[in-house]
Amino acid sequence: MGSRSASPARHEDLSGLSETARQGGAPSSLADAGTASNAAEPAGAASPAGAVRAAVVPMALADDDLAVFLEMSTEIFGVFDLNQGLVWTNGTAAALLGYTEKELAGMSVVDLIHPDDLVESLALFDNTVDGAEPSGVQSRYRCKDGSWRWLEWTARVEPGTGLVYGAARDVTAHHVAQAALAANEAWLQAILDHSTAAIFVKDRMGRYVLVNEMFLR
Repeated sequence: MGSRSASPARHEDLSGLSETARQGGAPSSLADAGTASNAAEPAGAASPAGAVRAAVVPMALADDDLAVFLEMSTEIFGVFDLNQGLVWTNGTAAALLGYTEKELAGMSVVDLIHPDDLVESLALFDNTVDGAEPSGVQSRYRCKDGSWRWLEWTARVEPGTGLVYGAARDVTAHHVAQAALAANEAWLQAILDHSTAAIFVKDRMGRYVLVNEMFLR
């Protein structure tokens, strides 16, 4: 599955999102919105103090405006074709995984996913065919330096085109913290089990919450 990287050309892919609004006469960009607002205000009229003019002006984001917001996001946004793979992604994907956008464009999504997570990750796209909107699917993706980052995906299918729109957030820190906690618990349990003293812990109700092997003998 190939991919097209985030580039100026990809703005064209988003043209349909604002075309309808532009045909209806709504401002097509943030700059146009400001111009329209100024034109509608009578000359010499004083604006109320603290009023946010743009907040009351009906408008639609132009392609460039929308692209700016997508590039500012720390989350990954992507469009997938069930047959061809990755169609479009914002620059966050390349930055997070350590690749250049050109390098990421030449890679298959299957090559990026950890082998142990591959089946569940591909099922994410299969499930969207039935109109479902899977969320919370977590899988590891290979970085350029050989490390792995955990991404949590939410996806939605567009019935008319069959394209899958996905959004992912980096949850690596959570998995690192969970692994550290599990390691500490295992270390503590090993100490308790190999101690020659009987050890136990009770809660305020007098119930045992922890005992070691020596205590049970």
